[in-house]
Amino acid sequence: MNWSEFAQLVTAAGCDDGLNGVTGGGLSLARGESAMGFIPEDGERKSEAEQGGGVQGPPPAPPPPQPSEESTVRVMALLCLTAFHDIMKVEAILPTVQAEHAPYLGYSAGDVIRDHDIALSYVLVHYPELLPSFAGLPPGAQKAILFTQSKLQFNHGWFVQAEAPPGAMLSTFKR
Repeated sequence: MNWSEFAQLVTAAGCDDGLNGVTGGGLSLARGESAMGFIPEDGERKSEAEQGGGVQGPPPAPPPPQPSEESTVRVMALLCLTAFHDIMKVEAILPTVQAEHAPYLGYSAGDVIRDHDIALSYVLVHYPELLPSFAGLPPGAQKAILFTQSKLQFNHGWFVQAEAPPGAMLSTFKR
């Protein structure tokens, strides 16, 4: 569509301001001007830059940051922990402390570890191959998970659901 066709269309719609221009929605265009990529009467399409500006959009967004190897491993470790942190609530798979591992966090040889968090830490420390998602993590990520499950005795559920007062949640930091 060239400028003449556009002007006729707008005039037919009753938007002629009678001042040798066309007005529509607060936009006044004098005949012969080019706006928004319309083709002037000479038939040559002009870009916004050639037209001397026009409405400028926002600058292009920068590319999203690429995750680092370290952050990817941390997310993998957190997802693994989230997947298996409560598996020891299944009584049939609770571990029994072996003589070579006794005592273990207050449990003697032959004791079934009934606390699901301590049971998980026992398996992670002594039988990590039983949880392939844990065993497949790099050593640093494994250490971080072990810290939360055995040294810190961190209750993942309390943390996620904000169910514990800070004293109970952080009491192992004092030890």
